[in-house]
Amino acid sequence: MRAAVVLSLRVALLGLLLSPALTHARGVPASASAGPTARRRPDRAQQAYQIARSADYIPWRFPDWCESRAMALSAELATANIPSNVVFLQKPSPERPLTPPGLGNVVWKNHVAVLVDGKMIDPALCSGPTTLKAWTRLAGQPEDTKPRMRIMPGSHAFGRDCVDYGGKRITCCATKTMAGLPRFDGEQMIDAYDNLVWSWAMSGGGHAPKIRQACDRMSQVMNQLLDQGRLSPTAFSGVIGYPPWWPSRLELDRAANRYVSVPR
Repeated sequence: MRAAVVLSLRVALLGLLLSPALTHARGVPASASAGPTARRRPDRAQQAYQIARSADYIPWRFPDWCESRAMALSAELATANIPSNVVFLQKPSPERPLTPPGLGNVVWKNHVAVLVDGKMIDPALCSGPTTLKAWTRLAGQPEDTKPRMRIMPGSHAFGRDCVDYGGKRITCCATKTMAGLPRFDGEQMIDAYDNLVWSWAMSGGGHAPKIRQACDRMSQVMNQLLDQGRLSPTAFSGVIGYPPWWPSRLELDRAANRYVSVPR
């Protein structure tokens, strides 16, 4: 009986010594007594939106070539080790286009934007990371219809290797990790940046600095992707873009498999 009482006192004393209140009073954080705590996952969607806003060479307000903007942003995110997907939102029917309410008389047959950790990253329409449902409304999806969309990895923003899934929302090869992100295609990247240049050229005068910035950033991003093994070095040669103030061209150095900026 006495042994049982002594054992009970020892158990009670041990519980008191290990209690959060006592460890805190002795200067030991309560979390330290519970062992290592789980690290809080960084808000990658918010980080992705900040990257998108800082990439001001991307003409977010231009009403066309959204897939090129999505490709450029996905590449920027890849250099920052943030995996992304892209969402293709199609018009509800042949007779009913997408009519984004915040862009005046703009009418779309489809809209493409980047998706990170379940949040849409689209400075063309949104002031921050946005839910998929809210994004479809901002893109002009009528409330009495169901969105027709498909989701692909961010490196496939042009959707050239996709099929049309009709009215079904299907996730095709979507990724949550950098390991699952397919390599970017060199020629598609060139097409994307070329469209960015034309977007600025068609937005009126005074945008030559943005065009030069887009060209310089294209070289930097593609070289980074090559260094990281995330770009397929497609063999090509020629002038990229045709505005008279285009500052340079890119050629593939086949021996080194590197894109280099060559003075025009």
